[in-house]
Amino acid sequence: MSTRIYLVTDVETNKHRLIRASNQAQAIKYAAQTRFDIEVAGQDDLVSLLTGGTAIELAGAGATMDMFEEAISNAGETD
Repeated sequence: MSTRIYLVTDVETNKHRLIRASNQAQAIKYAAQTRFDIEVAGQDDLVSLLTGGTAIELAGAGATMDMFEEAISNAGETD
């Protein structure tokens, strides 16, 4: 399988990386794995982060949904 060199740019820091990979998905996966530590969120994590205003992001949806804010704005509504 052939490879290409992809230019991966961190949109927060504007840091550029050159990553040799078979495809774009492999390059971005590698970049993410070397920058982030990922684990399933526990109940204490969720309570702490949601009450602190951290949004739950929907992967693959192309949008971020702030579920905590939505729950507050919908409080008191009836079906």
